[in-house]
Amino acid sequence: MSETADTAVLDVGAEGTDAVDTVNDVDLTIEQLTDLMILKKLGQLKEDFASKGKELKTRQDKVRWLHDLMQRMNKRINKETGEIDLTHPKIDEATGELKEGESVDDDKDLENLLVLRRMMKEAANDRGYEIEAKGKYNKDERERMTDSLRMICDDLNLQNDMQLQDLNQLINERYEVYQLARAILKPLHEDKLHKARAMSGR
Repeated sequence: MSETADTAVLDVGAEGTDAVDTVNDVDLTIEQLTDLMILKKLGQLKEDFASKGKELKTRQDKVRWLHDLMQRMNKRINKETGEIDLTHPKIDEATGELKEGESVDDDKDLENLLVLRRMMKEAANDRGYEIEAKGKYNKDERERMTDSLRMICDDLNLQNDMQLQDLNQLINERYEVYQLARAILKPLHEDKLHKARAMSGR
């Protein structure tokens, strides 16, 4: 197969996947049938790769978010008691937000505290993680909460590892399709060149 043909095989995408489905009793050459089969297979591989890649990115984002949450929690741990205290005179305990009329100003600690409170509220209410959003946690509560979040991370990472194996398999399949295309099309291409030279007397 020529260099141009090689490139064409590698660059085909999902736009060619419907071609095979529309072929009925039309007489096609081996090259045309092979091209259609390659388009169909590579198009499916492209769709599968995009789908699995999107799932992987979503889980990786969840893991990063959980790591950020746990790091923020760890910074608030009282080293003597093992407790976490997220209370502040300017924070309304009922909502976890600033009290009416209060502002963060340049208080970085208060700003970080509010971010953590919001993340824990999101984890409990929107993400469905088994933690309770409140102002104070004793050592046992904090350890149970941390263990639960770590288990979630471990499960997500395990799924990510399995997904990466699937993506590698799809890459290998793509390479195999390319190699199969070369094995089929290259001798046909060389045969045509041979016949063309023979007809021209070369």
